[in-house]
Amino acid sequence: GGGGVPTTGAGSLKGPTTVCAGDFNTYTLEEGFNICFSSGSFAVQGGTIQSGQTTTEVPHDVIVQWTNNTTAPITGRILYSQAYYDVECDFNKAPKISDKDLFVTINPNPSSVNIGSSVGLVISGQDYIFSTTSSNAVGFNWNVSGGSIQGNASGSSIRVRPTNGSCQLSVSVRAFATNCAGNTINSAQRSRTVNIPVPGRPGNIQGPQYVGAQGDFKNYSVTPGANATSHRWYFAPGAQFLFGGNTTGPNITIFSNTNSSTASTVSVVAKTSCGESAPRSKTITGGTTPPFGRGVAPEELPMLMPMEDTKVYPSPAKLGDAITIEVPALNDVVAVRILDIQGRLISNLTPAETTEVSLADWEPGLYIVQTVRQQMVSTVQFSVE
Repeated sequence: GGGGVPTTGAGSLKGPTTVCAGDFNTYTLEEGFNICFSSGSFAVQGGTIQSGQTTTEVPHDVIVQWTNNTTAPITGRILYSQAYYDVECDFNKAPKISDKDLFVTINPNPSSVNIGSSVGLVISGQDYIFSTTSSNAVGFNWNVSGGSIQGNASGSSIRVRPTNGSCQLSVSVRAFATNCAGNTINSAQRSRTVNIPVPGRPGNIQGPQYVGAQGDFKNYSVTPGANATSHRWYFAPGAQFLFGGNTTGPNITIFSNTNSSTASTVSVVAKTSCGESAPRSKTITGGTTPPFGRGVAPEELPMLMPMEDTKVYPSPAKLGDAITIEVPALNDVVAVRILDIQGRLISNLTPAETTEVSLADWEPGLYIVQTVRQQMVSTVQFSVE
């Protein structure tokens, strides 16, 4: 009996509109006291009805369990459709239908956080990319030893660059989430340790097989080994050759120390603090006619030694400026000459303790100062930019 029309919208369906995932909540339909109520039917999005899905009585309770499968707030919805007669109950007529809904915010409420069984690894250039997985985490806490995280540090993967001198990386990670009470829930910990490999092998040694006789020199180079911080050049035991200048870079100058056509081997390895690569080697040979007998200089020298007793500064020098050459112990100095890196004579200098040379007409490049003494030749390199 009675009259009245159901209200529009959510009507008199009452219950919490902010809930925790996985909770059971009761919603009460109070609509219909002043109408002829026929029936009511409920449906839920984001949860399941545990009891009270249909009714012919009001007030009526429906119990809903909200989904627990969420890592972020989502919107649930209770939909109900009620059949009624306005003014009087005439069951010979079709009832009117009132469809209404109530929206509910479902907040995540994990009781535990899962995490993958292992930590993945991909090497990308000089960086190490570690990764894990979780289906219900909102973030990840990473700890790293032996390197530093590049970029995002709270995602499911991190990019780590080893610290200089480090030969091992260790990482550990926990996934985490927050429950409805605002408490942080952590997963089990996963860890991984990786040894940083030695550098890659250098490229093939580029340069001529023939070095020449005593006083001759040639230039050699390699493509640096991957991730190398330096290189080490060396000869086979008993070699008749000597290195000029720096022996830790990818480029080297080799001098012949005797007049002999005997073959020998020069080798190079790439280095880091974690070890050395496999070597690259090349066979080189000497000659019997020294450059000084071919018109470069008249003196015959029993020994060639690349030692930096002569000083050149500044190096690198600038085009248009000047360099200063200091030669100590002039008593046995026969000649001082400047050669380009190909061994071509640039200038013969009068031996002096200090000589200034203008670079006004020079070209950029690498040059060598040879100090010719009675018993040896010393060399020093300098560059012009």
